[in-house]
Amino acid sequence: MALAEANLAAIKTLRTLEREHRGTTVDEARALARWSGWGSVPTVFLDGPDPDEPIY
Repeated sequence: MALAEANLAAIKTLRTLEREHRGTTVDEARALARWSGWGSVPTVFLDGPDPDEPIY
């Protein structure tokens, strides 16, 4: 859960920076650095099989 929370914080930080057209503070840079990616998490939200995923 901590990784997901860090990712959400990074996204919120990035959106703020883009909206305000500015660089990061030290704390914001730390939040962005904690981004770890989603891995396989997006597949949880699919209604069916991922059409881009190969079938083995």
